[in-house]
Formats: sequence, structure tokens, C-alpha cells
Amino acid sequence: MSPRVYLLTPQYPEPGEVSVGGLYTHTQELVAGLEALGCQPTVITSRLTKPSVVEGRVHRLQPSAAILQMPLGADGSPTAQQLQRFNEELAAYILALAERTGEKPDVLHCHDFWMVPAALQVQQRLGAKLLVSVHMLHLPLRRWWGSVALDAVGAVEKQFCHAATALIAVSASIRDVLHESLGVPLEKIAVVHNGFDTGLFQKPPAPETLTALREQWGLQGRVVAFAGRPTFQKGVVPLLRSALRVLKAQPDITYALAGMDMQYVHAQGQQGTSESQQIADEVAALEAQHPVLKSNVKRLGNLSREQLAALYHLSELTVVPSLYEPFGYAVVEPMAAGSPVVAVASGGPAEILQDEGSGLLVPVHRDADGRLRLDDSELAWAQLRVLWEPGLANTLRESGRRVAEARFDRATMARATLAVYARLSQS
Repeated sequence: MSPRVYLLTPQYPEPGEVSVGGLYTHTQELVAGLEALGCQPTVITSRLTKPSVVEGRVHRLQPSAAILQMPLGADGSPTAQQLQRFNEELAAYILALAERTGEKPDVLHCHDFWMVPAALQVQQRLGAKLLVSVHMLHLPLRRWWGSVALDAVGAVEKQFCHAATALIAVSASIRDVLHESLGVPLEKIAVVHNGFDTGLFQKPPAPETLTALREQWGLQGRVVAFAGRPTFQKGVVPLLRSALRVLKAQPDITYALAGMDMQYVHAQGQQGTSESQQIADEVAALEAQHPVLKSNVKRLGNLSREQLAALYHLSELTVVPSLYEPFGYAVVEPMAAGSPVVAVASGGPAEILQDEGSGLLVPVHRDADGRLRLDDSELAWAQLRVLWEPGLANTLRESGRRVAEARFDRATMARATLAVYARLSQS
């Protein structure tokens, strides 16, 4: 008999919604993989702009009007008071659900930390085991790329990691950070890499579909792809600086940036988010100084997973210039589609890719203040090698496909996660 699981996540795609970010992708893929194995998790998630609704085993909860009327923090995130009140409401809902259905969970599986306070309350009442999947950490990671990092938030994350029955780390790199920086015992942490439906990315779209998308997106010549948010972490500015070097040597290249919405960046900056404003200012200055960035860089906005797969099939290579990725769906998805990947040798990508085999890895440098930094000339040269060396490109393409299918399909992730559930429910 499969364990009874309540899966708590702040992000879970609604029907027909475009997934934005790794947590959306991960939770959707994990639930599909678990269901294929006969485990039917109850998903409890939140949505801020629509009333609560239950869709089968997915419960989408809207916070009460009192919470929604509170002003958000300066960075647009919920305040500590809002999160506390929301978790009180969430715990009450879960306890009422368990009583109403008579289905007490064996495992409460939280994704990241927003819902852990509610899970702890439920755990105390129902005795379920608390499992937390760590997809990102506030500290020490945010300081590695220069984002604002609050000691108080880091302290709460540490408290929750120690309070949980067990943790899942999405890479060995995150496991090591949990152990070395937060003091979590290694025996408490299971490493389960993210997985996904590799078939969706492996299947080539119809030629007429690719032609239509090329025209719709304004892609000329050879295409270099990128997918990610405009943040310090994702290396947007180093990417554009490297693009200047690539375009000087290879003028027929078009950069296609999925998820890179500069209107969003400017809007966030106007709301007072210094990181967004700094990125917007740097990008604007680069474009003003180098008009080629306006003509040869196309920002496609958020894409559906089908569109993203098509983009990778159109591309000569994909660049993942993140200073650090806990895992990196932006690495494994293009691999499955046969797009050679250039990534940074840190975090998850360094575990996913074998340099010169299934991808090319660019060094990351650490400054005296501890911040991570990329050399845009090194990033550019790696891209040019793929563009100029057909033999290398073919090696990366074929090996990448094999590795993605063998190691990162969602069935592999689901089996490993189910094994953690079984171990916890039997302990």
C-alpha cells in the first residue's frame, strides 16, 4: 500500500497555465510520476488572485481577506506577519481536511519553506512525518551572487531544516551546503535529482511548426537559446556581455531569451526592487552602447513547455550562465532536445554535465568578498567552440540526449521520492 502523502507547495501550475520556474515544473512532474506508480498525493497549494478551489486532489487555497489586504514587503514578497497568518489558516484547513476525509497523512511533503510552519502544527496533531524538499536556500546562496540576504530568513530556514524529520536535496551540492553551512546531519538528507517528461523535449516538432515559430519570434540565422528569470543569479548581464563577443566573431547569430521580460524588470525596479532596477539599468546601458543587442537579441517572454521544447530544437546551443543553480532544469531540458549546453561549473550543472562530453562547463570565479563571478570572454569562447566545431557539437548533442533520458526522467525521480516516503512511513 502506498503511503498517504500531503504535498504542500507554494507553486503548482493551474490548468493551462505556463509554468514559470523550477518549482512549478518539479511539483507538476513529481505528482505525475507518483501517480504513475500508484501513489496519489493530495496537493495543497496557494493562489493569491483567485478564490479557493478544489480540483480533484489539488486544493488551491486563497488566503483570507484580512491577509490579502495587508501591504506586501518592499521587495513584493509576503511579510512575516502575512506568512504567519497564512500558515495558521493553512494548518486549520489541513486538519479539517484530514478529519473530514478520515485520511490522515503518513508524510507531509513540503517544497521549500513557506508552508513548513503549518506542516509542523499538523505534524504535532496527526503524527505524520515531515519531509522538506530543498530547492533553494536564502543563505548562504543569495550572498554568492550579491542579492540582498537577511540573517533572520536564513535562521528560520536553518530552524526548519533541523525540525523536519528528513530532507530531500535536489543535488549533492545543496546537500553539502545544508550540511556545511546549516549543520544538518548528512544521514538526514537524501539526494534526489529533479526529473521531467523527457519525451516532450525529445520529440522533434513538425517542420512547419518550427518555421512558424521562427517567423513569430523573429529568429534569423543560427540561434543561441537561454531560459531564465532576469536576476543576478541567472547571469543575464554576463550573458549579454558574452553575446557581444560572439556576435563580433559570428554576426549571423540570434540570441533567443525565453522568460526574459525586460518590461517586468523595469516594473519591478519601479516598485523599489534594487536588484531588478540594477539589472534593468545595466541592460539598458549595454543596449544603448551596442545596438547589435537590440537587433540580434530577441526576448520571447514566458513560453509553454511545448514552445520551450521547440526553441531548443531550433537552437544551435543553449547557454546557462547561472552563477549557481541548486539543480538546473534549464540544463537538462535542452539536453533532452539535443541542444548542446554551455553551463557554469558550479552547483547542479557541475553534477549533470561531464565537461567536453555531455556539455561544456565554464569556470566560476570567487572574488575576495565571496561573490561568484563569470568571465564573459570564457563564456563567449565556450559558445564559439560549439558553433565552430561540428564534431564537438555532435558529441554534446548525442551524449546530452542519452544522459537526460537515463538520469533525469520523471519516473526515476518519482521512484526515488517514493522510496523516501516508504522509509519515513515505516520508521
